[in-house]
Amino acid sequence: MLRCWTSPRHSSPHPASTPNGYASHDAPARLCRWLLQTADRTGSDLLPLTQELLAEMLVVRRTTVTLLAQALQRAGAIKYSRGHIEILEREKLTQRTCECYSVIQLDNLSLKTGVKF
Repeated sequence: MLRCWTSPRHSSPHPASTPNGYASHDAPARLCRWLLQTADRTGSDLLPLTQELLAEMLVVRRTTVTLLAQALQRAGAIKYSRGHIEILEREKLTQRTCECYSVIQLDNLSLKTGVKF
């Protein structure tokens, strides 16, 4: 897991999900975190996502999304086909995110349970 340049606990609300937070995270880490968060929110590892949408969300070019998705597919983390991404191994994606994903998971769990972690 990569270390953040910013401290998610001391900023609002999650620097990784704001434009300023993008400056401290590389595109592969942002893609992995975005895929994991989307899967968490939808409750499914099969995600109907286009290159265009991912490029907009990650603030990169479509060709960058293509290259990143191909690399993740070669690594066995995802299966990628036109307009669909299936997460095959969450652990491989988690290893490529920064610590923000873990912090966001804990914050979401705190909101659901009312317990501070």
